[in-house]
Amino acid sequence: MKSSRRRSTSAARSSVKPSIQPSISLAGQPVVVRDSGHQTPALDRALAVLDLLAADAPEAFGALEEKIRFVAEMDGWRDLSARLYIPQPDPASGVIPQFDGYEELEQVSLAEIKTRVLHPNEYFGGGNGLAANTQILKQADVVLMLNLFRDDYSQAVKQANWEYYEPRTEHGSSLSACAYAMVAAEIGKPDWAYDFFLKTATVDLTGQSKQFLGTLYIGGTHPAANGGAWLAAIFGFAGLRIHEAGLSLKPSLPSNWQSMEFSITWRGQRYEIRVSGDQGSVRRIEEGGQ
Repeated sequence: MKSSRRRSTSAARSSVKPSIQPSISLAGQPVVVRDSGHQTPALDRALAVLDLLAADAPEAFGALEEKIRFVAEMDGWRDLSARLYIPQPDPASGVIPQFDGYEELEQVSLAEIKTRVLHPNEYFGGGNGLAANTQILKQADVVLMLNLFRDDYSQAVKQANWEYYEPRTEHGSSLSACAYAMVAAEIGKPDWAYDFFLKTATVDLTGQSKQFLGTLYIGGTHPAANGGAWLAAIFGFAGLRIHEAGLSLKPSLPSNWQSMEFSITWRGQRYEIRVSGDQGSVRRIEEGGQ
């Protein structure tokens, strides 16, 4: 991927954090499920993919069943999916609650939480963590869901939740920044997206990533976060979307980028993609590089 740049205009911005819990009922018994990823819609997608595979490629479906033996469990997955409770956007604010009761937790800024730290490696999470009973979050949860299932939510809902959860997110996970970058680009905040893009792209260069969890060393390299930087550039700044009918672009370049170019392979065919300003082009690369 290549990019041409103008002078950086990024400015320092505030930051803060929140977590998740839908509730379901199985066999008439109420159950509370704490889902810190807020991604229960993924179960429906997985079942839809398996149904498609069974209909269009029965041999491949059979080979998969032979390998991991999952068919006997599919009816149970469908029943679970039908009973799962997925919080919906608030009619007034558009905000999706992190989990039931989230709004009742202590409302405190990340800056205030940091004044309570007694040891530089103190853990914010866990049952006894500093932020455990507050609205401060470790990572993108609702915002990640809005990115993964972008077609299920309106731009207004995405923007409301990004603006609500961004100041409540501590980004203690190296995988958090790229989710915020992609949604920021989609809702028309490319310079905010650029800050998060840099955070995930340089995670192993700045020395600012979390190295300890209490007394436990958790440092090392972060290749998944680096991959998140690629996702932020391609699906965020270039706005690449892959549909059944083809490819589309919705560019949202940061103010200090003039253009970007990259290539992808889709359905066995290579394409060269160029984005400049709010315009983009897709060119098929023939065999031999032409």
